[in-house]
Amino acid sequence: MDKQQEIIANAVATGITSLDEHLSKEFLSCFGIPVVPEVLVSDVSHALAAASDLGYPVVLKACSAGLAHKSE
Repeated sequence: MDKQQEIIANAVATGITSLDEHLSKEFLSCFGIPVVPEVLVSDVSHALAAASDLGYPVVLKACSAGLAHKSE
């Protein structure tokens, strides 16, 4: 199964009706559409490690099934 098919299949299987920003970027990148590099983390230590790997400056955004857009 291709990555884009896997993303959609997982969303359908779990009842997700819209992709969060992280999954949307993964989906777009499957088609060669350039996206900003990012790392999904779940705690401060992983965020610091990701920031170090990505290089500064960095932006921290919330990612949750209940947050479809950054304005929410």
